Amino acid sequence: MSRNLTAAQRHMLSDAEAIWAQQLPSLRLAASSAGGMQWKQAKGRDYLIRHWNDRVSGKKRSVSLGVRTPKTERLYAAFLSDRRQADEATSAIEAELSDFREMAKALRLPRLPSVVTDVMRWFAIAGIDRELAICSHHVLFAYGANGGVQFDASRGDLGALELLVVGHDLDGMQDGLAEAVFSAARGARYEHDRFIVERAAGDVAIIPRSINQVLFHLRSAQRWDERREEVLREAFELDPILSVCIGDDGGPTPMTAVHPKALLCLAISLDNDPALTEELGEFALDQQIPFDAHEFEAFPELGLLIGDPSEESPRF
Repeated sequence: MSRNLTAAQRHMLSDAEAIWAQQLPSLRLAASSAGGMQWKQAKGRDYLIRHWNDRVSGKKRSVSLGVRTPKTERLYAAFLSDRRQADEATSAIEAELSDFREMAKALRLPRLPSVVTDVMRWFAIAGIDRELAICSHHVLFAYGANGGVQFDASRGDLGALELLVVGHDLDGMQDGLAEAVFSAARGARYEHDRFIVERAAGDVAIIPRSINQVLFHLRSAQRWDERREEVLREAFELDPILSVCIGDDGGPTPMTAVHPKALLCLAISLDNDPALTEELGEFALDQQIPFDAHEFEAFPELGLLIGDPSEESPRF
């Protein structure tokens, strides 16, 4: 089941979008100017050295940008300027962020788990957040923020954070994924097809998948047929849901989630969480998400969840 958010809660979520839009540029600037830059002498000449901590290995790295020239002096000046601008922008928004966090906590808005908060923010900083759509239970936060509701299923153990890679080849995303995950979660490691983040409450897996991998899993579990595959492929290609939710620290956190139609069809196919499937069906009905006749033919379970498409209804 789900419940409607109050007017005050919906207003706070609207404010979260505006605050995140202000905060993101300063976070990106701070990330690009992390580490340091300095002049070092070698053989009687000054060289500009850029150093930083490698986010994947955790080791300190450095590179020479060249001997002192007008060009390297401009690089150095630009780096110092970016660092100063990032500090000023962060300070300017911090007071507003502090007030927002307190109000979000007071209003008891649904809050994302810490790992999801950290990882989703770093995906946005790295500019890859629109290419990774969440397809695990965590999408309920995004749906709820957009639809003005809170899902009961979002209060339990949400399990692994599963990501659908959209618009790119999975292999081509691995470097960007690794850098973002290791930036967000110190001590994370990569095992087989997933990242593992250790937390006191238990390890959290972050699993990126392609559409073909999702479909292969369903076929191997013998829960599939060609009609369902066609419908789910179409659903995964629908525009994702873009939301700004509340992180575990009370601050705004961006989320990109697969379209509700895709998750509902996936939940029906997996058939392992009736409560989630029912909540998604109620949400689809409440939000008047349209389904076509061929989708009901492939997923007859939809009729039990959101009604008979043969009946007159503005949704069809």
